[in-house]
Amino acid sequence: MYSPVLHHTHRHAPPPPPQNWSHRHYNPPHPTASKLLSKKWEDKSRSLHMKKIKEAKSTIDSRPPRVWPHLEVRLKRVQVEQERLQEIERNNHILLDRIAFQLDNPSQVSDLKNSQRVSSHRGSANSVNSSGSTRSLHAPKRKRDLKAIEVQNMTILQRIEDQPPTYPRTKFFASRCQNLEYLRNIAQYPQTYERLLEGHVGRHRRESSLCVHEEIVLPPPGKTSGRPPTRPNRMSGPLEDLVIEDVEDGGAAERKREELPKIA
Repeated sequence: MYSPVLHHTHRHAPPPPPQNWSHRHYNPPHPTASKLLSKKWEDKSRSLHMKKIKEAKSTIDSRPPRVWPHLEVRLKRVQVEQERLQEIERNNHILLDRIAFQLDNPSQVSDLKNSQRVSSHRGSANSVNSSGSTRSLHAPKRKRDLKAIEVQNMTILQRIEDQPPTYPRTKFFASRCQNLEYLRNIAQYPQTYERLLEGHVGRHRRESSLCVHEEIVLPPPGKTSGRPPTRPNRMSGPLEDLVIEDVEDGGAAERKREELPKIA
């Protein structure tokens, strides 16, 4: 027995983009169970209304009024502009004649030699001043003080980085991300929380990639709370020498460290 084949002619609409929050911003005029469907129906009605308005024919002459030639081309204004250009041209010719007369009849009085003499005196004075520069006597002492302060600052920095963190940073990060997700799901304008969440996760990924690229050895999660150190320990200077001497001499380097000048 022959049975006709039924073709499926209905076409489904493409799925919405993954982050389309427009239905969240919609405020329906009446209580509704779904803002998404209410906004869809409202947009459909509005599109039909705008289409009818666009296809409607106008019954009023809305063309601009006619522009008369004597108002579009102002002959008096053109005449005034031509007279102004002629006056400028005449003044330019007068100035050019004066310059040509001065070039043909140079003046007999000139201060050129006196000005050259004054400039030569100034140049000699400047050369004397530049050659008589002296060197500061306190520069070596300032360099020693700055070097001692730098050593102490590096010592303090290494002590701070060696201390384990007090707050559980990983738990705080997970809790913050969870709260941002909750706020994004219930908010009417979730774009703000979406940007905050993306920036929070991106900053965490950048810190993690920085730790991987710089070969930072993270502490085990059982002993610390998971805060990565700010920079790898790559010190090569007075502090490292003091640490090595402390291991070899049995505490002699610690006494040397105490003898360094303190920061004022």
